[in-house]
Amino acid sequence: MKHPIQEKFNKYGFVILAPGQVPSDAITTFSDEWKEVYFRNEFHKIDPVFEFAVRSTRNSNCTLLSEAQMTNELFEEARMFEADSNFVSVSHYGGNTMVFGGVNPELDPRATASIQHACQATHRIELLKNLDLLTDTQIDLMEMAEEGFLDKEIASEFGISLSAIAQRKQAICKAVGTDCFKSTLRLYTLQKWGGLVGEYT
Repeated sequence: MKHPIQEKFNKYGFVILAPGQVPSDAITTFSDEWKEVYFRNEFHKIDPVFEFAVRSTRNSNCTLLSEAQMTNELFEEARMFEADSNFVSVSHYGGNTMVFGGVNPELDPRATASIQHACQATHRIELLKNLDLLTDTQIDLMEMAEEGFLDKEIASEFGISLSAIAQRKQAICKAVGTDCFKSTLRLYTLQKWGGLVGEYT
């Protein structure tokens, strides 16, 4: 599936962190070679992207890096791996975080708000893919929840306890990479009715 930000950058990549995950274990579109070099050289200690992501732990945000921020050994090395991003976006959804980096030296600062929106859509599209990992039983639970059934009604339908429903919801969130069932259910609704995907494909 085409990413909403694909046409805005010459090259780009992102890191997706599930709740409780540390950066070295995160899913990333950057190459394994760059990931190895990055952590071996402890570039996170001088990386303005990492610093911006840490500062944005609760709020989705974006920024353009200055030339001064991009003049160090990190960016000299990053250019060889096409990871020398001048635009940074942090998106949060249901406890999941995506840190996006894109390269476009001619980017108009006035366009960053709309690009941030596209980055957030990209984040949700990536999370939507995880719905395919759910079992048929988990999808049945999601379907009932999406239709407005109460937990006690779902429990009765499945012939299990309310605590078992809570455990199944936690398992669904873990598979999708979130820590909030309501957020996960919103993703399911988007997939079911085509809202987000239809808008950006």
